[in-house]
Amino acid sequence: MAASNKLEIYGMGGSTCTQRVLMSALENGAAFEIRTVDLRKGEHKQPAHLARQPFGQVPALDDAGFVVYESRAIARYINDTRGNKLVPSDPKARALMEQWASLEQGTLTPEISGIVGQRIFAPVFGGKTDESKVAAHAEKAKQGLDVMDAHLARNSYLAGEQFTLADIFFMPYFAMCLQTPEATLLTSRPHIAAWWKRVSERPTWAQTQTYNEFAKKD
Repeated sequence: MAASNKLEIYGMGGSTCTQRVLMSALENGAAFEIRTVDLRKGEHKQPAHLARQPFGQVPALDDAGFVVYESRAIARYINDTRGNKLVPSDPKARALMEQWASLEQGTLTPEISGIVGQRIFAPVFGGKTDESKVAAHAEKAKQGLDVMDAHLARNSYLAGEQFTLADIFFMPYFAMCLQTPEATLLTSRPHIAAWWKRVSERPTWAQTQTYNEFAKKD
């Protein structure tokens, strides 16, 4: 039987990694509370948070005393215990999901997050954008995005016809990239653009953004 107690998600709604967890919980109908760990105030480096996330990052999850960190691991745990809607039962589709989850973490997100880090997070935290780093990340992203676009020409989602964790894992950084001048990396690739329209129109994505402190107006 799936667990029913309320999950405690320690993070920040504007954090891309926290957004992966929130959307996974929402897609599975999981009950949760978000416990804000404010990165702007350095709360992620304080002893209380380091006790649950020793690397001083967000998010972390507490499920009735079971603590786990790293957003992709948390998302998998939530799926396994709260609905199992985001991992295909078919071995071939599941393999595709894992293939793209691996490419997200190891190949594409390092470049997209590099762009976002320079364009958005550096100014937010008092730094300056390094244009040479942006250009290098954008150039390195192109091959992976071409492969992704070709894959999505034949598939509605990354695992085939089912929306899965792999799609969720890509979404937060892609959303932020679309707010930068490098948005054309995504919008110029028609099948990625069509996929983005499908996934970003899911009600759970809009719900996820209601927790985003950076999107809220004073």
